Formats: sequence, structure tokens, C-alpha cells
Amino acid sequence: MASGRHPSRAPVPVRTLVLPAESTAPGLARAELREFLAPDDLPAEKLFDLQLLVSEVVGNAVRHGSGEGDEVEVEYERHDDELHVSVTDAGRGVSEPAVRPPTRERSSGRGLHVVQKLSDEWAAEIRSGHCAVWFRARLRPQPVPG
Repeated sequence: MASGRHPSRAPVPVRTLVLPAESTAPGLARAELREFLAPDDLPAEKLFDLQLLVSEVVGNAVRHGSGEGDEVEVEYERHDDELHVSVTDAGRGVSEPAVRPPTRERSSGRGLHVVQKLSDEWAAEIRSGHCAVWFRARLRPQPVPG
């Protein structure tokens, strides 16, 4: 380009929700995700997996990182063919979230194991005293080099 300017990039689609830290939050987050991804016309199985990821992360934020009257922030971002989701809670958990090995004795505690298996990348971090868990997932399979 003669002018030295770079072509402008299309804006990244972003949607942010602030939900009460209540049992209804995962369902509200799933409904918003379906609406956010509707233009992508994803296969039903992929949409199911993405909704499961959101349910697990939002559910954990409500159960383990929040108290009565707190809010949970959910942010969806679309980068090319990837979905980035970040869920931030009040940070009231006793420790930073971590994957615990599943056991037969425990009926819960498998959420982050599911996130680890179904996402392409995930992490938990403390931001200004709040706990944020984020994940990244491709929306469509990567082409196999051939």
C-alpha cells in the first residue's frame, strides 16, 4: 500500500452479560451464547459442547466464587473461527480453581475436567481480587494439512 496504512480489521464481536450469582445464571448464559452464535449456524453437537463449557464455568463461578448478592460477568468474544469466553466472579473461593481428578466418591468436582477436555485452551487467574476463568474453543474443525 502506497499510503503506508494497514487495512482495517473488522471489529471483534463481543457480548458481555452481568448475571446475578444464582442458580439461573448458567441457563441465562447458555441462552445468550446460542443467540450470540446463531449467525454461525454451527452443528448441533458443537453448539451443545460450547453450551456445556459455559454451563460448567458459570456454574462454578456461582457455586464456588460467589456469595449472596454477588454478580457473575460473562464475556463472549468471536475471533475469526474461535470463541473466547471469560467468566469473572467475586473471588470468594478458598483457592484458585484447578482440575481435580474425578473420583467415584465425589459426585461433583468434574466441571473443570470437562472444560479441559472440550476446550482448546483454558486458564484461571486472579484479576483485581476477582477470579476469572476463561476458555478458547474453535468453532469449526481445523483443516488437516495434506
